[in-house]
Amino acid sequence: AGMVSTRGWDDVVYYWWMGMCAIVLINVSAYIRSFVKFREGGWYSTITRITAGIYVVGCGFRSVLPRIDVEKICLFNTWLSCTLLGRTAATVAEISFMIELAFTLEIISGSITRTLALRSQDKSAMESPRRWHRRIGQLALSSVIMNIIAQTLCWIGVTTTRNIFHVFEESIWALTIFAMTICAYYLDSLIAPIRSTLDPASKDGLTFLKYFKIFGPMYVLFMILVDIPMYFNRWLEDEASGKMYHSVSRGLERASQCNIISGRWRDWSHDVWWMTGYFSFAVWTSIWLMRCPRIVAAKAKTK
Repeated sequence: AGMVSTRGWDDVVYYWWMGMCAIVLINVSAYIRSFVKFREGGWYSTITRITAGIYVVGCGFRSVLPRIDVEKICLFNTWLSCTLLGRTAATVAEISFMIELAFTLEIISGSITRTLALRSQDKSAMESPRRWHRRIGQLALSSVIMNIIAQTLCWIGVTTTRNIFHVFEESIWALTIFAMTICAYYLDSLIAPIRSTLDPASKDGLTFLKYFKIFGPMYVLFMILVDIPMYFNRWLEDEASGKMYHSVSRGLERASQCNIISGRWRDWSHDVWWMTGYFSFAVWTSIWLMRCPRIVAAKAKTK
């Protein structure tokens, strides 16, 4: 019973955790609803349903049993809260989310290229869109590979407690989303002249591009101005204090247990904000992608 006790928690931490549990229930309900509703779409639908499902489960696990990796701070005194399990869930979930995001961008790029090809009488005018589509396909694959590298760097940072590896990890995330944002702006510019003539089924594809253009730059700015400097400053402080780092093997041993069991606000205040946003808005984005957004050319009217 003591392992799941909330005794000694600050009220704000208790209500925050209750809110996170409520968000998990909302996320699971939304996923089940979308799973049942958006069945049409073939292999596109299958991939988004699988990747979104993994992301919902992974983020749900981390929401109910939150922990702070490097400091090994856990809310509950249970082996389920350990960094080893939490980081594993995060790794699988984040790779799945990147697969879903990159795959959707590639699909939208392909559907735009096909739509333009149907309307274009000048084959030479299609050379640039087709070339960009090939590059976006390469970017989609590269994004997944780079995310795997970022996850590896994260594991090294967590096990050794060297925050410089988190600087590299977050830099990869920022660079990847920046590249995807450039692609979203380009694709939106391609489709702008014929936007009003598209099939209504293109609504989700246009919405995807619209919001990627808004939130992509916001995410990159946050990473550059807040997240990356935070880890870099922590690394500088550790270096200045002469901190002794762990080996990866020793760090893995330590990752199987929690160093601190705490429900105090002062221990969670810096991480509550990103956890709340990440385990809600990011998950909702993943679930929304189950709609299989794409661009569809309007059907020719028959006389």
